[in-house]
Amino acid sequence: MISSADYHANGALGSTMLKDALRSGHHYWMKWENPDAPDPEEKPYFRRGEIIHCAVLEPGRFYDTYKVCGPRNTKAGKEEERAIKAEGLEPITQSEWVQAISVVAAIQENADARRLLQSGKAEQSFFWNDLETELRCKCRPDWHDGQSIIVDLKTTSSLASPSEFARTVANFKYHLSAAHYLEGVKGAERFIFLVVETEYPYNVATYELDDDSLAEGLKLQQKALRRIKAWRQMEPPWPGYSQGVDTIRLPDWAFTNNPVFL
Repeated sequence: MISSADYHANGALGSTMLKDALRSGHHYWMKWENPDAPDPEEKPYFRRGEIIHCAVLEPGRFYDTYKVCGPRNTKAGKEEERAIKAEGLEPITQSEWVQAISVVAAIQENADARRLLQSGKAEQSFFWNDLETELRCKCRPDWHDGQSIIVDLKTTSSLASPSEFARTVANFKYHLSAAHYLEGVKGAERFIFLVVETEYPYNVATYELDDDSLAEGLKLQQKALRRIKAWRQMEPPWPGYSQGVDTIRLPDWAFTNNPVFL
């Protein structure tokens, strides 16, 4: 099994890259093919997600990686932080630790979630050539049962209700990711979201997209791959949102003759 660092360093196309291709050629090239691109900024919610993912999916590594550190805005706290790092561990706050352990407990108390993670492996890497474009692709599922089920762990500070999460799927194009992963993991037939709220009472839900939603995700995945194949025949920089000065129109709801204003 290859490391996370080696996986991300591999130039094959992952679902996050495809989502950037759907924004514009400029976004995709500047972030993924530009040799002078800066390292991505680490955002606080990414860190929180990484800690929780590790606690839920790789508990052994969680205890071998993280250690609680007191407030680091004092001399004693800074010394404690240095000591933890000297042990080869990563310091985290008490609240980060409690949050991760609470999420683990909530998932263990949910029969459906517990069953999904009963057998399988976390963070396996898969590579394949797309049949239509022949572009090299990759994915790294959060969890794969080794047979037909992929599990994608999603944390949210908002509601994990069906309606809320459906909007989240649409906004972040998780349906593209689901289709991409199902294309890449041989034998996989189901892609299940394991959604958990990161605030008390840490509600847990499990969701699966219907056929129409998965079909739409596959359309987007193929659209992004075709774009990248076409752009690679061009000299960079690749096109952004517009060429020249475009004329745009307000959405219908913004006009005063719209029924909502009458």
